[in-house]
Amino acid sequence: CKNIGVAITVLSERWRSPMKTWTSKFLTVAAVAALGLAASCDNGPSAVETRTRGAADADFEQAAYDSGSRDSAYAPGREARDIGREKSLLRYFRYTDQAALLGWVLVTSVPAEWAAPFRYLLVAYFVAGLILFSRQTMSAYARGWPTLILPAMCIVSTIWAPSAPAAIRLGIFLALTGAIAVYAASRLSGRQILAIYFLGETLGAMLSVMHPNVEGGNWTGVFGQKNFLAVHMFIMYATGFALLVDREVNPWLRIVT
Repeated sequence: CKNIGVAITVLSERWRSPMKTWTSKFLTVAAVAALGLAASCDNGPSAVETRTRGAADADFEQAAYDSGSRDSAYAPGREARDIGREKSLLRYFRYTDQAALLGWVLVTSVPAEWAAPFRYLLVAYFVAGLILFSRQTMSAYARGWPTLILPAMCIVSTIWAPSAPAAIRLGIFLALTGAIAVYAASRLSGRQILAIYFLGETLGAMLSVMHPNVEGGNWTGVFGQKNFLAVHMFIMYATGFALLVDREVNPWLRIVT
């Protein structure tokens, strides 16, 4: 569900210009529904965690989770792994992942030239994360193989495309878009993704209020076009509503929504 939700959301962000408004809203609702389902079903060790730790550790920890003592129970060898993880700099990725996805939401939403370098830096971050956490992300990438169909079609189209380099470049960009979606879905929970998108769109709304940029009597905000502004505000309201009705969300975040 997280893979589907993030893929739909990121792809709708990627192709927002040629899409009709109702199509963008439909994809947004589908993404929020998938992410909300993933958040509500987050009740135990995930399949990725099960394969990573091994069957024995997973069975032990599942029994501890079911008995209500998950935090105080350790499977054989888990304590040693936790000590090694605490000494590794990779433990900070759980914080930087959230900041990176928030930055991605902002730099892909605002059509500004200054955002281009940050897009490439964030792409490099996500690609590095895919490699560093390959045991966790590659299995998710394999399950999300449909995200590779469009990039493959773009690359195959170089045979008849007027500009083969442009087709290859677009194929790579589409592959990276899917890779970022899969990375976010495998590293973050559904609630975290919803909260990040809500925060990113809220910042966009605040900036649009400060700089309305009225054209023809219509606000365009920082998004450059009134329909883009409408789509992003709809995403803000949709994610905010999903967080509002989720009882497991931080109470302060629910108050903000």
